[in-house]
Amino acid sequence: MPRLKGFTLAELLIVLAIFSLITVLATPSFSQAIKANQARSFANTLYHQLLFARTTAITMNTVVTICASDDQVNCSSTQDWSDKKLIIFTDHNLDRSIDEKDELLQVMPAPDNGQLLWKASLGRTYQQWQASGMTSHNGSFYYCPEDKNLQNARIIIINRGGRPYFGQDHNNDGIQENSQKKNISC
Repeated sequence: MPRLKGFTLAELLIVLAIFSLITVLATPSFSQAIKANQARSFANTLYHQLLFARTTAITMNTVVTICASDDQVNCSSTQDWSDKKLIIFTDHNLDRSIDEKDELLQVMPAPDNGQLLWKASLGRTYQQWQASGMTSHNGSFYYCPEDKNLQNARIIIINRGGRPYFGQDHNNDGIQENSQKKNISC
């Protein structure tokens, strides 16, 4: 009779125990990697939408506005853009509302898991690019994840020249900094 090859029950249980232990240990770091990727992905999408708005203002030789909106026609009067859609549109009469002469260019959904704040000079709740690509005011977008982990928080700063850029981490603590080189907070 040929000898059968295989695992004994004891060997199988040991392998399952090791696999379970590895899974339990890897789950938190895997979960953290997913959250970091979601934050990075949302911030990159927003950054590209801001570049699109600026470029469109220059190429169409008109004012382009981005703001949070409840109805995809009018800008909301809040700096908390978390639960609203972001709209980008031509704004010929500068009224922060889509009229018959204006064109809705893009609609971006609010973040799924987190808070999006727009903090601008003079408390403005919108951003506009002139035909030159410049803005009338500067400001910053803050993305804070649901768990408030500052290492996954992101900031996009828009200077008076209208150019968006990501906050840096000059002190290498894993947290992006604002234009004054201070850690962002959520």
